[in-house]
Amino acid sequence: MSSSIELIEQLHAELALAKTEVKVLRQANLVRDQENDLLSQKIDLLEAGKRSAQRNLSCEISKLRVMEITQENSILKKKLEVKETEMAVMEDRFKEMAAALEEEKERVLSLEKALQSGNPHEMAEGLATELLRARQELLKKHVESTEKLMTEFRQILKMEKENEQLMQERDASRKREQIMKKQLDEMKAKLEMAQDKITEAENTAMKMINLIRVSAARIKDLRARERKALEEKEWIAEDLKDTKGRTMRMQKEMEDRKKEEERQMEKLRNRLEEIEMSCNCLFS
Repeated sequence: MSSSIELIEQLHAELALAKTEVKVLRQANLVRDQENDLLSQKIDLLEAGKRSAQRNLSCEISKLRVMEITQENSILKKKLEVKETEMAVMEDRFKEMAAALEEEKERVLSLEKALQSGNPHEMAEGLATELLRARQELLKKHVESTEKLMTEFRQILKMEKENEQLMQERDASRKREQIMKKQLDEMKAKLEMAQDKITEAENTAMKMINLIRVSAARIKDLRARERKALEEKEWIAEDLKDTKGRTMRMQKEMEDRKKEEERQMEKLRNRLEEIEMSCNCLFS
């Protein structure tokens, strides 16, 4: 009986310990759920940041492409303008050369006329005048061509500076694009780390759930053992009750037997007394 009581007390202690373990596991599971919620919120924020960064990156890339196309178009436009300017300059030069040829033709015709007239003094004056005029025109053309070359050289320098500025802007745009790509890669790495943490948290939660299931099975087993122990206790109590009843009945039977024996002894004593009296009467 004492061993059954000790077993019941041990089962009660194990059941209380298992309940405490289940409470602790549930609290840990709640903490894990909160951590999972926080990680999910962080992942949502990271994904939103990633989407925003991708949108910003695509916008920047589109802007850069538009800028590059605009720059290329402006460069081509400037080159076309330069070519048109060069063509216009060449046309002007051809016109000037044609006009000069016409003038030369007129001079040659005038010289031929002077030669045909046969006046050497007029011929000498005409040649000297023509030579002086030719020198002045050559000097004038040289000055004009030098000025045109200087103007073209200034335009070329200006275009080179503009091209250099455009190249610097393009390099800066590329650097910004590289920085944004680097930031996007960092965000991807953070997202992967967060996903790894979520996977780890899910695995831990699964372990906790398995522990809770094991604890629940253990509690179920302990409750079954407790029910069995209670049934055994009830059986022992019934046996004790039956034993007590049998003991009381046996005591009553023994008392009845004792009383009966006492009555029999009393009867025997009375009989003996009667016999003694009879014997005394006979001997007397």
